[in-house]
Amino acid sequence: MALLEAKWGSFVVQLTMKHLDGTLMHANAESRAASPQLGQEMRSMADGSVKVMRDTSERRREITAMLRTRGSVQVTPLSEQFGVSMQTIRKDLHYLEEHGVATRAYGAQTVAALEDLLLDKLFLGVDGFDVELGITTHHEAEAQLNRKMVETAREIIAVTDASKFGRVCLHRIIDVGDLDVLITDAAAPDYIDQAAAQLGISLYKA
Repeated sequence: MALLEAKWGSFVVQLTMKHLDGTLMHANAESRAASPQLGQEMRSMADGSVKVMRDTSERRREITAMLRTRGSVQVTPLSEQFGVSMQTIRKDLHYLEEHGVATRAYGAQTVAALEDLLLDKLFLGVDGFDVELGITTHHEAEAQLNRKMVETAREIIAVTDASKFGRVCLHRIIDVGDLDVLITDAAAPDYIDQAAAQLGISLYKA
């Protein structure tokens, strides 16, 4: 009986070991089977990322070509054309703006809407202030918008620091003589005082 028990025990142990071996082998087999699958999934993810990057680059190249051909583009038509969200297009345009390909412009509707406004005081920030060449900015759209606001304002007040004096940018907004008030800092050169007096501009130095 003891021998039988030993044999039975041994038999049970062998069955158990075979069962465990079989389970482990099965698990290893699944792992081996999963490795190609996992690799395929990783490759698919990588391919997807590359595709997204390629699509983004291609879309931005096409938008750049449109800008060069047409001179301007709008968010909504681009969103519909490329089948992406307007937020995606805005990111594209922001990227192109950062890289000097495009500049943000104010829509004609924005400028037209100012026709119905009457501004009491307009505080005008400037990029360049030259007594002879006028008040200027880097961006044409900004110059257009500012000129329209100047037309509707009763009092035009320029606010600038001394570093802007003598600087001339590409797009002119108005002549210096069109100002009513100039607010600047104590470092403003003396010729600004003289010009303000000659043109009848109220000058305030902080």
